Amino acid sequence: MNEPARRYRALLIGNGEFPRDTELSRLHGPAVDLPHLRDALKDTVTGLPWEVTEVLDGTSEQILEAMTAFFEQATRHDQLLLYYSGHGLTHQANGLLYLCAHNTRTANLRGTAVRHSDINDLVEGCGARTIVIVLDCCFSGTAAVKGGGVPADKFAGRGRYVMTSCGPGQPSADATARGEPSPYTAHFVRGLGCGAVAANGFVTVAALYDYVYECLDGTGQQPLMRADDRLGHVPMARRPMAEPERTALRRRMADSVGAEAALDLRPVLTTPHGLRVHPRAESHFSGVLHIRLRDSLGIFSVHRDDLIDAGRGEERPAWLARDSVMGSWRPSTLTSTTTPDGDVLFTLPGDGGTLLWTAGQLKDFEETRALGGWPKARWPTQHAATRAVLRSRDPVFRSITRVGGCITACLLTICGEGLSIARLVITALHGTASGLAALGVIVFALLTLAVCPWTVRKVWISRRISALLQLPTLPVTPMLMKAVIERPTAPPVILPHPHTATPPAEEFLVLSCEEKRIKMPLDFHSKQFRKGHPPFDIKEPQPVEIVGLPAKGEWIAVRTPHGMLWPSGRVQQAV
Repeated sequence: MNEPARRYRALLIGNGEFPRDTELSRLHGPAVDLPHLRDALKDTVTGLPWEVTEVLDGTSEQILEAMTAFFEQATRHDQLLLYYSGHGLTHQANGLLYLCAHNTRTANLRGTAVRHSDINDLVEGCGARTIVIVLDCCFSGTAAVKGGGVPADKFAGRGRYVMTSCGPGQPSADATARGEPSPYTAHFVRGLGCGAVAANGFVTVAALYDYVYECLDGTGQQPLMRADDRLGHVPMARRPMAEPERTALRRRMADSVGAEAALDLRPVLTTPHGLRVHPRAESHFSGVLHIRLRDSLGIFSVHRDDLIDAGRGEERPAWLARDSVMGSWRPSTLTSTTTPDGDVLFTLPGDGGTLLWTAGQLKDFEETRALGGWPKARWPTQHAATRAVLRSRDPVFRSITRVGGCITACLLTICGEGLSIARLVITALHGTASGLAALGVIVFALLTLAVCPWTVRKVWISRRISALLQLPTLPVTPMLMKAVIERPTAPPVILPHPHTATPPAEEFLVLSCEEKRIKMPLDFHSKQFRKGHPPFDIKEPQPVEIVGLPAKGEWIAVRTPHGMLWPSGRVQQAV
């Protein structure tokens, strides 16, 4: 027998008028929040088949009556959404959260407002498998226990998801003008419609929270989410796949300023208390991610490709630097684990909790990499961590930046030559010319001539690449790469290279498309090219991105779906 289809039911409650208490200011947002959210839920393109009930400016008795019918009539196949927009207050005596109603008086919160415990009792007795509670009010993240605790803890349980517009003790902003929704609900609605990142055709609770959190980041209002698991794979809206609907969605996104969703790089940080937060992520153009952990836990650094490999079941490393101030960087290595759902999990040492990237995020990372793209680095600050991650992941970069041994060898060679010359001089002064000393001088002179220029050049290139990594802003130019080898005395040879026995004396990588042609030295990648290794193993042009200014005399790097192509000199030609 087939299981009945899921039924979507929503109860939207808003209160903006409080005539019985002059201390409660009138709110502009709730009267606008409810119709905006209703329209988003029932949208013909992105909405699910929600059955929506609204209560605007109801008394505490009317709200409780509507809530009781809403929860008691639910079956196990229902997915419920309870939404509240209005004033939220905490009782001075017990610290509990109260949702204000039309008849609320601050002097009698227990008798005229909706108590947190009343809602909790209704939720606990409800038969629905999935309940989502969204609170857009002041102090909505306040715990239900005296003295603080985990935000919205008493609401949470199996199949329960609680999203709050602010943290404990924080105010929640109202609409700035009449006719506008409150900021939190405005972002929530936009996330349902076209902003939040979708996975498998649906926008989940977790993705919706991530989007709203990102939109409010830096405003002083910190949304929170509490769930019975780390994932929140509960559908809230859909992303249509049919071409007419897809076209309509693209048009809507174009009309909505800033609504187009960027690639979400942030993991889920779960604290030992079960609180889920999304720490800030810094993206570097090379594929390195830096996660700023809270409570002085440090900087977590990992490569995008390591996350993708870890999602396939491989154990991959990451680095945690507890002190990155004043150039001090003391990393510890962490190892990934893969969950049955394909998520990648890192366990932080001590009581740091866990970091988790979902399988949907990893799929998005891989698709973005296949297109030759990655989010631009706005402020790449963790230079030491970036270099450490790249050395572990990229053998070419490791070879370029391994200059310490080269300098040591060069110095030893110079010292040895000096000692040999001194020995020859002393021997000559004593009138006993030594053929061995003369031979030593010749050998060390030859070594110096061979080693020192190569060492100096490699140190110079390493310094230029390090400078490139630290630039605060870099232009990124998408192109189609058709790689060829160009020799000074022969016409270009198109891939694959037919002759590998005698490598040419001078090689340049030429990137060409319909509008541009860029030629750069290929010293570090010539062996990779001649052997036909990625990204030089295809005959058709592939999408890449030029990182840096694509002009003659500039230093640029090339980002491909298979990794970075590091420069060994300036651009020779750009037309």
